[in-house]
Amino acid sequence: MKQHPAMRFAYLAAAIIAATALSDCGGRQADMSIQVSFGEKTVIRQANDVNRAIAALKRKTVEQPSDPAPFQEIASLSLGKGNVEETIVNAQEAVRLKPNLTEGYVLLGQAWFEKENYTLAKDYFIRALELDEKNPGAHFGLANCLYAAKDLAGAAEEYRATLETDPANIRALNNLGGLLLQKGDAAGALKYFRKVVELAPDAVPEVYINEGIACEKTGDRAGAVRSYENYLKYDPSNGSVKRWLEALR
Repeated sequence: MKQHPAMRFAYLAAAIIAATALSDCGGRQADMSIQVSFGEKTVIRQANDVNRAIAALKRKTVEQPSDPAPFQEIASLSLGKGNVEETIVNAQEAVRLKPNLTEGYVLLGQAWFEKENYTLAKDYFIRALELDEKNPGAHFGLANCLYAAKDLAGAAEEYRATLETDPANIRALNNLGGLLLQKGDAAGALKYFRKVVELAPDAVPEVYINEGIACEKTGDRAGAVRSYENYLKYDPSNGSVKRWLEALR
């Protein structure tokens, strides 16, 4: 499935995908990635729009070389395109021009996370939080770094910190639910998965798998059936989910 190139949560076009949390529910897995289906024409059109925006911003960097704003915007848009190197170059220039630019450090953290340098990414997110202790993007990025380092308690704390200032962050909600499910708190996890469905029922099809697993673990077979049926509306050929569904009927 293609990732929506213009998804906004705490910051623009984050490409961070948290690792998958394992469940002991019949070998099922809680999917902690945030991906959506998007039509090819829409993706191409948006890609063209982004390319034009980047070209215009690059002209601004020539006209106004001391202004960090266009460098930051180029970095943000480049990250959405998956161009991590351009993100790093432009975000570094933005924070050189404005050392207290919180979002510049968040972008650098995101970019280095994409390069799987979780230690450096963590340092940038911490730097961002030193400048703005409530920045949801920095908390979310730090949570992902801690998850990658297998610090599940720390990751859960940072996902909660994300939600304190960005309660509609469906990625943080889904990931926190996945962590709770991994720790055996299916009832607690279910609360977060259902919040994702409430906020964005069509944006995150994988959350229905997570919701279904949590329902199974709490003994709600009917709820699990509904969740798996909902998921199959988006991915009707998924053999694994079909088998899970058949086993419950």
